[in-house]
Amino acid sequence: MKPTGFYKLTSEYIELLKKLGGTYHDNKERPVYCCLQDKNYPNIYWAIPTSDISHRREEQIDRIKRLCALSNRDIRSNYYHIGHTNRPAIYKISNVLPVIAKFIDDEYISQGKHLVLRDTRLITELTRKLSRILFDEGRNPNKYEQHITTIYEFLKCGNSDINPRIFAHIQKNILPKYNHFDKAHNRSHVARVIKNSLTISKAYDVDITKVYTTAAYHDVGLVHGRDEHEKASAAYLIGDNALKTWFSDFDLTEMAEAIQDHRASSDKEPRSIYGKIVAEADRDIEYITILTRIAQYSLEHYPDYTAEQHFDRAYTHMQEKYGESGYLKLWLDTEPNRSNLTKIRKALKDMDTFKVEFMDIFNGL
Repeated sequence: MKPTGFYKLTSEYIELLKKLGGTYHDNKERPVYCCLQDKNYPNIYWAIPTSDISHRREEQIDRIKRLCALSNRDIRSNYYHIGHTNRPAIYKISNVLPVIAKFIDDEYISQGKHLVLRDTRLITELTRKLSRILFDEGRNPNKYEQHITTIYEFLKCGNSDINPRIFAHIQKNILPKYNHFDKAHNRSHVARVIKNSLTISKAYDVDITKVYTTAAYHDVGLVHGRDEHEKASAAYLIGDNALKTWFSDFDLTEMAEAIQDHRASSDKEPRSIYGKIVAEADRDIEYITILTRIAQYSLEHYPDYTAEQHFDRAYTHMQEKYGESGYLKLWLDTEPNRSNLTKIRKALKDMDTFKVEFMDIFNGL
């Protein structure tokens, strides 16, 4: 895909958008302008629908002009842009769609050639307005009717076999709960566990929607406190009536058991591959990440501790969990967990260096 090219979307993409909870009113085959390649996920492009200005009524054009003339501080001034494609056109920027190559039906052909925008001033202005819309969406997820955030998160997963209706339900109703948990178990944590789970699952014959769902619910029971949160999380999944629409009783039980079995302090082997996957994904054995999470948790739960007490607690916890005789068990032979655990055990043998590394992180929080 060319970042300034025009394309046509597949009907499959529009169906996916609707299953993810979004709305798309335009049933006509129109070109979309691929304005910007995503910085973090270069396989994702931001596509702006366009339309021929001659197909608009005069009062519609007047309304669009009034919006464009608003102050730059007003987000509505970025909803549209009047420019050109191969003819005078309207760019519907607030209807922007995140897409990947899989959902491109074909290049948009004009006069026998792929239509590519080359007007640098127009490209700059479209990019500016698009950046404003995406910033607004970031502050207000799914503000726009097409549900930009949910589509983007779905494409980020890199696996279109996940049931989009379940994905949308979890994005809307489950993941936001993690915003209220401590920093060691917040939205970033569950995102890592989901990502790790999907990566690990590639080596196994599993239902990818069950992998995703198990990871998404694995800590949601923290709404009732940390003690036995794995049991509360499993109960939360079983009690979510929406899931009964898509999963059998067997599936729900298997996922609930997987969540119950995932806790690192458990010395019992998980009962299914789903439990082993989420347990392995939840380990997230990365030295600096672990030190950061321990420091965050300690500051939040033991605010009266001195820096030395925080360090002592961190070192003791690391030894008890990750040391040579620690309780942490890896149920699958996956990387980088194996090599990272070896790295941590090596670090724990040099307490002076460990203290310097911990205090650097601690003092930066």
